[in-house]
Amino acid sequence: MRLFTLAHGRAPEQPASGQVRWGMLVDATKCAPDCTACVVACAKENGLPDGRGPTAPQWIRKVELQDRRSGRTLAAPVMCQHCAHPPCVDVCPTGASFQRADGIVLVDRHTCIGCRYCMMACPYKARSFVHEPVRDQRPEVPRGRGCVESCTLCVHRLDRGGTPACVEACAAAGHQALLFGDLNDPTSALAQRVAREASAPLRADLQLAPAVRYQGALTMDRSAYARRDSPWFWLLVAAGALLTLVGLLAAHAMEVEGHVITGMSNQIVWGLPHVFAIFLIVAASGVLNVASIGSVFGQAAYKPWAPLSGLLCLALLLGGLLVLLLDLGRPERLVVAATHYNFTSVFAWNVLLYSGMFALVAGYLWTLLERRWQPYAGALGLAAFVWRLVLTTGTGSIFAFLVARSAYGTALLAPLFIVLSLSWGWRCSCWRRRRWTPGTTARCRRTSAAACAICSACSSPVACCSPPCSTSPAPTSPASWRWSASLLQDGGPYPLLFWLGYVALGGLLPLLLLFHPRAGGPRALLAAALLTLAGAFAWLYAFIIGGQAWPLDIFPGYAVRSSFADGAIATYTPRLPELLLGLGGLGAAFLVTLVGVRVLPFLPPAEPATTTPAVTAAAK
Repeated sequence: MRLFTLAHGRAPEQPASGQVRWGMLVDATKCAPDCTACVVACAKENGLPDGRGPTAPQWIRKVELQDRRSGRTLAAPVMCQHCAHPPCVDVCPTGASFQRADGIVLVDRHTCIGCRYCMMACPYKARSFVHEPVRDQRPEVPRGRGCVESCTLCVHRLDRGGTPACVEACAAAGHQALLFGDLNDPTSALAQRVAREASAPLRADLQLAPAVRYQGALTMDRSAYARRDSPWFWLLVAAGALLTLVGLLAAHAMEVEGHVITGMSNQIVWGLPHVFAIFLIVAASGVLNVASIGSVFGQAAYKPWAPLSGLLCLALLLGGLLVLLLDLGRPERLVVAATHYNFTSVFAWNVLLYSGMFALVAGYLWTLLERRWQPYAGALGLAAFVWRLVLTTGTGSIFAFLVARSAYGTALLAPLFIVLSLSWGWRCSCWRRRRWTPGTTARCRRTSAAACAICSACSSPVACCSPPCSTSPAPTSPASWRWSASLLQDGGPYPLLFWLGYVALGGLLPLLLLFHPRAGGPRALLAAALLTLAGAFAWLYAFIIGGQAWPLDIFPGYAVRSSFADGAIATYTPRLPELLLGLGGLGAAFLVTLVGVRVLPFLPPAEPATTTPAVTAAAK
């Protein structure tokens, strides 16, 4: 018998009824700040481990609130809100997150691949990732390492006529702060009280229609929150293979020991591996610039470099997807992601986009290398060009659809990622400087400078989110403003990464190297490319990690504190397995490129070093 069927606690011939809509009312005025009866009862009922560390699961947590204006303090439990339109279900690439007919949102442990996209999408921070092996679990509540889990409203009790353990515990403690029932039954105490007394859901502005409502002095108004090889060949092969092997070993350690050996937690869900992965994927899309300029836009000077451009695209994309795959909580379930599609999830669409990118670029390379098929190179080149724009848009949309995260709340993310791919991909094409003529160098210098300037302008916080304040904004300022100010001036390591890593090293210094009269030539161009890529990595780190570190704005107008780090800027220190896994992706991309240029004629013949009139004209 499948474990998730047991978790339903209901025989197959007795399905959940759509006529029932289970819900809960939380009265914050009756919730005692020092009482944890509901938390303790939930842990005991569901077999959760003791402890409140950053990797400990919390299906329900107590949140302490203080009104910034009046100073009044409140306490309230927060758990999965069992939304009528749950974003966790929409984004799940395999359909592991699902909703029963009675509105209860659950996770199928047999199809969960541990991507943690649902955790990123949840605006209530209600889901936990199982970092460590599970011991002493209850048969009615199956859990599994590498999977995501959350409050089930004690579905195994409900299907037998009972009520959630937290509700019973609260009543036994004499508080009566939790009222549970059927929202669709007008005779139920819950429905009558909701109809009679004022209450509101958390984050009503998202229009998710949660089944959990709050009453008391909690104000959920969001109106103020807008929104050939060489002697070094085999040595390089060995280095690439070693780096890839180290990454695989790091992934194996994470598989055996669990994600607990990483710096990631239930606050920082996507860590350093995701920075590597997104960097490689975006650069893979942009590296096709050279091929597109030659095949699509008819610039003959770039056509000899088109095969190498295609090879780099495949290699970088492979490296990025390898990191993403090995960082999954359950990577052995990749087949689930390939056979179960939830087309409301951007993740699921990206699986198709990445697969299509491999097929199109492989076909495009075939037409470039096989003389009989060269007449079709232009058509396939155009298809690959359009596809990569869609792919980059899909990658940016992974973040843009996370409406609960203030750092990502902008419609400019998708086009921004296209601009970033143009810049980063062009830099990745600048590594074969020994074959450059003065004309090639001049063209690359001009293009690189333009890409650097545009990228720096578009990826600033002003373009990414709401306009930041010149000084630290007030607590009542919109969340995106406060996050922008945090990134720019007072957000721990992130301002240093942005100003020094991205603006100075990744923007101003490359422009100086490209235009300084004593720094011209291929060497300066290569150095500028490397600096830009380093700055790009710094920006991605600040964007991805910093965006998660900023607390979710669940209770506007309140100072929030809880055992689950609500209201606090999360800390994150990458650990060695994460770094090695990311470097393994880079090693795999490097190894594929190195072997590819040795086995097949991806590199163009060396250009003559003499300066012809045509070259002279091009260099002007």
